[in-house]
Amino acid sequence: SMHLVPDVLDTGFDGPIIDLSADFRFQDAALYPTWFDVEHPAPGLLDEAVYGLPEWGAPVGSSSLVANPGCYATGVALALAPLAKQGSPFSAHVTALTGASGSGATPSSATHFPTRDGNVRPYKVLGHQHGPEITQMLGPHVDLHFVPASGPWTRGIWGTAQIDRPAAQPAAPVTDWFQTAYADAPLVRCSAGTLPSLRPAVNTPFCDVGWTRQDGTLVVGFALDNLLKGAASQAVQNLNRTLGLPETAGLLPATERNPT
Repeated sequence: SMHLVPDVLDTGFDGPIIDLSADFRFQDAALYPTWFDVEHPAPGLLDEAVYGLPEWGAPVGSSSLVANPGCYATGVALALAPLAKQGSPFSAHVTALTGASGSGATPSSATHFPTRDGNVRPYKVLGHQHGPEITQMLGPHVDLHFVPASGPWTRGIWGTAQIDRPAAQPAAPVTDWFQTAYADAPLVRCSAGTLPSLRPAVNTPFCDVGWTRQDGTLVVGFALDNLLKGAASQAVQNLNRTLGLPETAGLLPATERNPT
């Protein structure tokens, strides 16, 4: 899309563009040769593109170019953003597993059922392309260590982030941070004191986030459907924002969008 979008805009098109690729997610054009082995042909558009994580992204207008976040990036960012927004430096050790559909539609040995069934396979350890995307969104004061893995299922991402804080540091009001951050976020479901399971999030447009802590260790868990909240339904959510519609239009029944 980094080649197509400029051509579309040159025709005078002034409607919303929701891009599901990584082509407009980064503000720094220098990241593209490093992570994708390509020079960006339209670096000027990177300043115009809005990073489309609805719960934390900038406001979008009717003519915005919106970069839909990556699937892992969505889950990790939603899990860590309430902590990152407090401004204090911390390190997060994240392990996340995705199903076979996270590898795309092209068959490969990594998506072959006999290879994946009953197996967990780490890949791109500490070097996944969603790492700099997450860091850009959270800020440089977050030291991210990300280990992705392939899980033995078809769709869905489940992961945990472990954050260690000095034992002498006062207990932070973590629950207040999360509940405040997502009080008006209809597609993030929070659970204090427990980590989410994967299955309730699959085939839904939700990201489930939960947290628990003991002494100086905080663990935040997240679960989402990589094809929905991690891709297609989040694109619809972003399109709704550009059109001035409720974020959940077309994603949730009207009764669930507007409880009485």
